[in-house]
Amino acid sequence: MNVILVMLIILILVIIILFFIYEQKQNERLMKEQIREQQQQRQERKQQRQERKQQRLMNKTFGPWGEWGECSVACGGGIQQRSRDCNGNNCSGPYNQTHACNTDPCIQKTYYVPTYYPQSLISSFRRSFGRRRHHRRRH
Repeated sequence: MNVILVMLIILILVIIILFFIYEQKQNERLMKEQIREQQQQRQERKQQRQERKQQRLMNKTFGPWGEWGECSVACGGGIQQRSRDCNGNNCSGPYNQTHACNTDPCIQKTYYVPTYYPQSLISSFRRSFGRRRHHRRRH
C-alpha cells in the first residue's frame, strides 16, 4: 500500500511539473509573439516617419485655390484673379489664375441737351427771375 501511495504522489508531482513546463512554453511563445508584434509596429512607425519625411522633402503640390478677387471693371469685360500657395519647393504649374468677368457691354446714358430753349421757357424764366425793375420814388 505504501508503494502505491508513493507512486501516486510521484505521478501527481510529474503531472504538476509537466503542467508548469507546458505553461512556461506557452508564456515563452506568447512573449515571442508580442516581441515580434512590437518589432513589426516599430518598423511600420519607422517606415511611416520616413515616408512623411520624404513627402515633406519632395512635396510638390499646391494648396487650394483662394477666392476670386473683385472684377477689374464694372462692365465691358474685366479680369478676376485668384492665387494659391506652393506646399513645398519647385511646384510646377501656375500660381495665379485669371478669367473674364463682367463681360456685358456698358450702357451709356445719353442726355439730350438742347442747343436752344423754347421761347415759352425763356419767357417764364424772365417773368419769375428776370429783369425786375426797381423804381425809385422821389419824395
